[in-house]
Amino acid sequence: MGARLIVTGIEPRTAKASVKLADFRKKQISFYATVQHALEAIRASH
Repeated sequence: MGARLIVTGIEPRTAKASVKLADFRKKQISFYATVQHALEAIRASH
């Protein structure tokens, strides 16, 4: 069992800058503009 980090409420340019600063390829991190978007994605994946 693993964990997945979901980040919400940040602007797209901030998310893009974060990806450039760290190596997220081996981690399960998802960025969404709102909590609503994150919940919709989680529901769609199950």
